Amino acid sequence: MGCDAITLGSKDFGSGLEKLKALEDGADFPFISANIQDSFGANIFESYKIIRKNDINLGVIGLSSVFLNDELRVSDPLPILESLVDEVASKSDFVVLLFHANDQDITSVKNSGLDIDLIIQSKTTRRSNDGGGARIPVFSCGDRGKLVYRFEVEISNDSEKITDLSKLDREIATLDRQLRKATRNNASVEFDLSIPSEKRKFDEVERLKTRIRLVNEKIETTQNYIKFEKIELGKTVVDEPEILMIVDEGKRALETLSSPQPAIPFNRRQ
Repeated sequence: MGCDAITLGSKDFGSGLEKLKALEDGADFPFISANIQDSFGANIFESYKIIRKNDINLGVIGLSSVFLNDELRVSDPLPILESLVDEVASKSDFVVLLFHANDQDITSVKNSGLDIDLIIQSKTTRRSNDGGGARIPVFSCGDRGKLVYRFEVEISNDSEKITDLSKLDREIATLDRQLRKATRNNASVEFDLSIPSEKRKFDEVERLKTRIRLVNEKIETTQNYIKFEKIELGKTVVDEPEILMIVDEGKRALETLSSPQPAIPFNRRQ
């Protein structure tokens, strides 16, 4: 896949820290996390990675929301991020946060004003259709491996903020549907402006046309943008029973690690 970096979350430690470190040793890309430490408080992984792509420096930071693990200390992610982001931004043209995050932590980062250009969130089953309406686009790839998310970033003007083209594309699609409905799928429909209801319909059609034109102009003229596409993986891949058994065994192990042990029922007659 050409992986450049991976961040860690709670379930990645299901087989223990030693096993995870062995996997890291065998990987040809870095494991990054700025707020996961060992039991002595020392960072286990690199906090970030600067990746050079097509003459652009991408600063990639790894973070996780707090979770419990006997082998680890997981610090509050926001103070760690605040202490780190200026250093990363000074070395980068574009800062990406890989965040195994709950929604509360995502909201805190979005409201922080920190110099971050893109957040990719795990720890959620939501599918993103765009990056949302906040200053920092947030995409969640919650498809459990069914889709690959491909991001394209263009930076041509240092003084221009980055535009989320996927959001504008969705707006165009919505406006087109509304326009077809308003014109009864007939672009040359004529309105009798002497009738108040017809005049209102005419005004709405003109508003939609104007908005579509303005959004298209924005798409065509923006110099700094991010857009993405979802690539569906093949549906013809046949499940292998041996692999399913490994997955089921792993699920049972994770449930044992994350769930309290049930109490043994007491039978008064025994």
